[in-house]
Amino acid sequence: MTLVEDGELRKSLCIEKRYGESLFKQYIRLYEGSRADRIDFTMRWTGQLSNALLKAEFPLNMANTEANHDLGLGSVRRATIRDCLTVRRTVLGRFD
Repeated sequence: MTLVEDGELRKSLCIEKRYGESLFKQYIRLYEGSRADRIDFTMRWTGQLSNALLKAEFPLNMANTEANHDLGLGSVRRATIRDCLTVRRTVLGRFD
């Protein structure tokens, strides 16, 4: 884990993981001020992946019952409370 941005209004962490020949970088951005209620997650990878879907899984203690997920072409609002076994079955890979 590396601190890649250390500004007054935003901090960014980069977490790097390898899977086979691929390198995954997850950026976590935390904000201050008027955007303090927001956390951004960005995934980048290099390597050859075909017919793969990438999902991120992380523990989070939150009080909201819904979350908005940005899909690149639009967004989806989903409930945040789910059966943990169902969530684990839908994740194609875990990066511990």
